[in-house]
Amino acid sequence: MLRERARFFGKLVVLADFLLVCVSYAVSRIIFRARYNMPVGAMPFEARSMAVLIFFTFICLYLNGVYSSIRRKTYAAITKEVIVAHFQAATLAAILIFVLKLTATSRQLVLGYFLGSMFLITARRITMKLVLRSIRVRGYNLYNVLIVGTTRYGKMFARLLSDYNYLGYRVFGFLSTDEEDTGKPVRWTGNTVIGGFKDIDGILKNNPIDEVVFAVTGKDMSYLHDALLICEEYGVKMSILPAFFNLRFADMRLEEVGDTNLISFSTQKIAPMQRALKQVIDTTASAVMLILLSPLMAAIAVAIKLGSKGPVLFVQERCGLNGRVFKFLKFRSMHQDAEERKSELLEYNDMSGPIFKMKNDPRVTRVGKWLRKYSFDELPQLINVLKGDMSLVGPRPPVPSEVERYERWQRRRLSVKPGITCRWQVSGRNNIDFEEWMKLDLKYIDSWSLRQDIGLLLKTIPAVIRGSGM
Repeated sequence: MLRERARFFGKLVVLADFLLVCVSYAVSRIIFRARYNMPVGAMPFEARSMAVLIFFTFICLYLNGVYSSIRRKTYAAITKEVIVAHFQAATLAAILIFVLKLTATSRQLVLGYFLGSMFLITARRITMKLVLRSIRVRGYNLYNVLIVGTTRYGKMFARLLSDYNYLGYRVFGFLSTDEEDTGKPVRWTGNTVIGGFKDIDGILKNNPIDEVVFAVTGKDMSYLHDALLICEEYGVKMSILPAFFNLRFADMRLEEVGDTNLISFSTQKIAPMQRALKQVIDTTASAVMLILLSPLMAAIAVAIKLGSKGPVLFVQERCGLNGRVFKFLKFRSMHQDAEERKSELLEYNDMSGPIFKMKNDPRVTRVGKWLRKYSFDELPQLINVLKGDMSLVGPRPPVPSEVERYERWQRRRLSVKPGITCRWQVSGRNNIDFEEWMKLDLKYIDSWSLRQDIGLLLKTIPAVIRGSGM
């Protein structure tokens, strides 16, 4: 009965949207005709072209999830779906007009149609969500949820549904691994235990359950498989609370490998699309900067050669993504025997932890001091970025000997590509101790965004000009 009602309501929604897009076209047509003072019968737009536009619109609306449930969707998500769908439909219409050479088609009228349709359908969805919220708060149109497991996470989830009552979720009851708990109240929730795991079959058979949420612990996993199969046979939606793994940083994602689905937990906040965009920016920017800075880099190479014996570039093994070793490039700023002399200077280390940093290092050449002050010694790392070993923004790449001395929590900084600049680079550099440095890198990883990357790049410029941190 409920499903039939939902289908009928869905058909009404589609019909309402059809009327709205027709209204949008009619209004655009009236405005266009009035603007150019055209007679009623003379319109440079055919009915069949309009039919194609409406067809494109509804296909794109459907593919973008506009006709799926809005119960769990935010207002931003609702608006985004409609905008993306109309943008796709407008792109298809533009291609059609160009390919079929529909010169009689008014682009202004088409644009007016899409803008009007976008506004009206977005307004319809938001209005419907507001109305449904009001109805659900009054106890109607409720969605029954059965929670399996009386763990702390299950109780917290029940409280969450109670706090967000406008979503229309009602906790039907709890199932417990201990059948003796049946009939007992579940603390902090106002619900009771209505049975054990073995009772799930009968409860689904005799009650209108819309969704089963599993909030079990690791020791209860043996019960989970059979319970999931029962829910699958009844066609009831199943959800698993990932909180029982008790992970602090990792996010859960569903991934596909061939024909197999994986539940993956990752500490990386970068979505695949964002990662691809970051790579495009890194590759493009590094290539452009190498071209623009080539005269400066050539001058630096000559200065290094004239200033001291040895190669222009300092090549060193560093650890990149997940510990991969790569050849790290810098302009040589020290004398040729710098590595051999390092053991003599360890007692003068200004940094805590496994990092060696020393003010007034005697191994640094006269040219090297100038290069380091303004970070010009880092310019060859643009080649590392172009090769894909590094990124423009990210934690600085450590040497393998330092990584061997890392504590376990510090190794998480290797979970992203290293970069030329980072939070440490713009926050005082050598004036920050090792542990604070590691925390800054992890903060960057946990709060990653393209906006943050751009902000760090912009902050790096004045830091380089000032020559701060040396």
